[in-house]
Amino acid sequence: MGAGCGVACGVCREQLRDTSDGCRTGLTGGCFCPAFGLHLFGRSGEGARVGPGALDEGGVFEPTYELWKVRREGWLPEFVGMEGFVGDREG
Repeated sequence: MGAGCGVACGVCREQLRDTSDGCRTGLTGGCFCPAFGLHLFGRSGEGARVGPGALDEGGVFEPTYELWKVRREGWLPEFVGMEGFVGDREG
């Protein structure tokens, strides 16, 4: 089972500094916080995926693209000015 939609910020690993305490590393090399029951980040190739709720400060990132539009839920609004990809983004 999966979620109808999800949000993550893609960043270079060099930009990521883990300040969590008690983080459990999973299969993706990411971090799960058992205290809050959420994934703080996951590693993928050269980058990392960070959930917005895992950041120390809000308003740090603004989305620039949307992935997997082929599976987009009909009730989601169109995001004006955002690049969209039918599947995953290359590179």
